[in-house]
Amino acid sequence: MLSSKLENTGDAIKIHGKDESEQVERNLIPLFIRTIPAAMNWLALSSVILLILKIFILNLFIEPIDGVYNLGLVAEGLLASVLASYVFYLMVVHLKECRDKAMVYPHVTKWAKAVVGDCTGQLREIGMVANVTLNLSSLTEQQLEDAMKSINPQSNAPLILGTTYANWYQYFQHHRNTSKQRISGLLTQLIYLDASLVPLLVDINDCTHFSIRLLKIGSI
Repeated sequence: MLSSKLENTGDAIKIHGKDESEQVERNLIPLFIRTIPAAMNWLALSSVILLILKIFILNLFIEPIDGVYNLGLVAEGLLASVLASYVFYLMVVHLKECRDKAMVYPHVTKWAKAVVGDCTGQLREIGMVANVTLNLSSLTEQQLEDAMKSINPQSNAPLILGTTYANWYQYFQHHRNTSKQRISGLLTQLIYLDASLVPLLVDINDCTHFSIRLLKIGSI
């Protein structure tokens, strides 16, 4: 349901301070640590354990057959190269990705919060007309349908277009277009979005909720 998608979208958005430069520095370290691929961490940890085992334990044994010592040197080199590649990835590739995300994230947050805020604002205004309280966190489809049945679609909505009040058809169309524009803007920054946020935005963008409800405004 749209309300649960929007609520989850709101939960997926972190609230930041006003100073974006401070936000970047504050968010960079936890973002850097949290987004390191688990497979790479396990590979690096395994390499460290094997390298320590080779240097401090296996090197104490006498070479059982010719060539084992040389194979050990090759293994040490491979393990060391894995660790070097891991450090290079973290310091050069991953750090840059995280810094880019931290720079873009405050703007993404603002746009995403605007999508959620647009929905909560509509619920508040619908509730005022229907004389009910509609909360995004607890909204049901039946509550929304009942509230919208009390609205005359040709009556003035709380939106001014030009110099006159819009009716409710125009009101919902306006907010639909606004939300879609904001979501389209967010999806242009797809590489910087959290994976959990993307499907929520897509579901909201593809939702026919308001177009269906428009058919039921004022109906009995």
